[in-house]
Amino acid sequence: MHRLSTLCLILSVMLANGVARAQSSDVGINSDAFVDQVGTANSAIVKQEGSAVARVAQQGSNQTLRLAQTASSASVARIDLDMRGLINDAVVTQRGVAVATVAIAGTANSLKLAQAGGVTGAANMVALAQSGVGNSALLAQYGTGNAIALTQTRDDNSAAITQTGTNLAIKMTQDGGARAIVSQMNR
Repeated sequence: MHRLSTLCLILSVMLANGVARAQSSDVGINSDAFVDQVGTANSAIVKQEGSAVARVAQQGSNQTLRLAQTASSASVARIDLDMRGLINDAVVTQRGVAVATVAIAGTANSLKLAQAGGVTGAANMVALAQSGVGNSALLAQYGTGNAIALTQTRDDNSAAITQTGTNLAIKMTQDGGARAIVSQMNR
């Protein structure tokens, strides 16, 4: 409990300065991170091990997120991300039973996401909605149960998707400049 209180205090001070960094190296236990940022030059770096849940909300300009979640092949690694504003950039890496729900709205939207799934039938899932000017998504899934639901509305749109494993599924809607490269390998 003391460790959690200390982490919350540190995050509060960092959030006041527009920067949040949370790290956990607890292996085999629950690792939760909650980041809410408003302002300019929002940056969050989150590293989680064990069964992991991260909820990140960023609103403002010059926003970045770097998230790494490492769970066992039977444990959940989950990110719920909401970015709104100018110059949105997120890089997410997940291992385990990987679930990502992402909404990015504004100018210069970019997401790079890699998932290496677990042993269950629903191991890798991404739901991504991008709206606004830049729209770019680079998505890679490896393992069992790969599913992507991607919606990119208006302006430049671009998506590069790679799925390797079994149970491959993609549902994609693009409305704008629309370019897509998709590679699926059932192994």
